[in-house]
Amino acid sequence: SVTLVAGPCALETPAGVTRIDVETAQEMRGAVIGHLPGTELFVSVAAVSDWRPASAAAEKLRKTDAAPEIRLVENPDILAEVGALSPEFRPYTIGFAAETSRLEERARRKLEVKKADAIVGNRFDLAAGSERNTILYVTREGAESFGPAGKDEVARFILRRAAGALGR
Repeated sequence: SVTLVAGPCALETPAGVTRIDVETAQEMRGAVIGHLPGTELFVSVAAVSDWRPASAAAEKLRKTDAAPEIRLVENPDILAEVGALSPEFRPYTIGFAAETSRLEERARRKLEVKKADAIVGNRFDLAAGSERNTILYVTREGAESFGPAGKDEVARFILRRAAGALGR
């Protein structure tokens, strides 16, 4: 079974997928952590914003008001939190690194920092808005390039690698 935790977006939910809609990073964290028990594979395809306003205005801020001071607080790092779980509770964990340069170096760094099992590096400047992509699948054992290929083919490649790591 597949559960999709999604922030606000207009994407269709694939057939057979259970979707949980959330609006905030805290809601996303709660939904992800709440669905982890018994999960074999966690794929974190996009990070929530790193920062959020510390508070919301009670009323509309008008141009005639003084410019507001906006204090930011850090959002939860869901991928790092899942990666840091003890092995008996942690699913095989895949994250993504959308970069414009030094792809392998940055993907490998993210792999270590987030304690993920794999990081899918992709060139954001080449993939955004395109139906094709080239990725670098990075694990502790090495890095494997795949593509250019359609995004469905790329997704199947990633799932094949995850299934292999899980002994499937």
